[in-house]
Amino acid sequence: MALRKLEKQAQDETRFSLHENADAMYFPIFHLIGPLEEYLADHDNFSEREEIVEFYFKLTHFYMMLDSMDSGYEIYSEKRGRDFLLRLFCVNPSDKLEEYIENSRSSIFFSATLLPVQYYRQLLGGNRFEAYQIASPFAKENRLLAITEDVTSRYTRRGEWEYGKMIRYLELCLEKKAGNYMIFFPSYEMLTSVYGMAKQSNLALVSELIVQEPSMEERSREAFLEKFREQSGKPLIGFCVLGSIFSEGIDLTGNSLIGVLIVGTGLPQICNEREVIRAYFDRQQKKGYDYAYRYPGMNKVLQAAGRVIRTAEDVGTILLMDERFLERDNQSLLPEEWEIYYAVNRNNCGQVLENFWNGLDNDKVAEAES
Repeated sequence: MALRKLEKQAQDETRFSLHENADAMYFPIFHLIGPLEEYLADHDNFSEREEIVEFYFKLTHFYMMLDSMDSGYEIYSEKRGRDFLLRLFCVNPSDKLEEYIENSRSSIFFSATLLPVQYYRQLLGGNRFEAYQIASPFAKENRLLAITEDVTSRYTRRGEWEYGKMIRYLELCLEKKAGNYMIFFPSYEMLTSVYGMAKQSNLALVSELIVQEPSMEERSREAFLEKFREQSGKPLIGFCVLGSIFSEGIDLTGNSLIGVLIVGTGLPQICNEREVIRAYFDRQQKKGYDYAYRYPGMNKVLQAAGRVIRTAEDVGTILLMDERFLERDNQSLLPEEWEIYYAVNRNNCGQVLENFWNGLDNDKVAEAES
């Protein structure tokens, strides 16, 4: 009956409904946990025991969350087909984290992608934070950053014409420096479309193309990465999804990876969870859209870009492939060490790449002669 009452408040199947509280659920769950616990204690062996135990722990977890929620939580419901879901969603963990921080002598949050600082300060409970941004120890001369001004992943422009331009940039990278590259896409759908076109293009003749598959097991992941480490002599292009297993936490040093191309600004897909976050921070007089979409998106971009330069000896190129990176709101989120970049198109990108790689080669010659 408690769920029925909340379900009646739900609007329709494509939207979500916010609820001020879920008090109607509190006592029904409380009175269900006790009998379940007794039943499981008295019945050690029956066919559905595993499922009942799992349900019991989920119910207990839900009850404990319901009992300890603070103002950083939102309660919302949604319909998925014939199912009705009620979620206790921690939108802003700052108060909870601050409780733990207060009980410690000091707390250190460290990452290469804690940007923008005010966003993470808000979410990590850092009202008394000292924030330091340490300059990159890697030489800027070892990295080329370029933003393409004639490509976008905007939904309204997706199609073969736009995908063909992405393939052309891959060709330019290989023409100016043969080696191993990764290209990251905002979705599997776009990855599949561009990969299909690439297999029919000149890229398939001059390089080996490999693709990230959905739900790759550990062995498949390692085999994928090993392809880059082998350095067989033939250029390699890995087609990957932005924000997934290959865009963070991997080290491909030296010539294992000499460039990444990142398609799109990483914006998460519109969904109920993102819209709940957006509405929450709008009510807090924050920039709800940025908190829900722009900041998480840029974080994924920074993670993927960080795959190129992993040591002081690494060199490589980063192509941000979306004209929206040139917009002021996105420019303000780029790291300080990215202040120097090239705005390129298909006509001049080849020359920019050539100048970068030739400049590195000339530096090596001069160093050898000195």
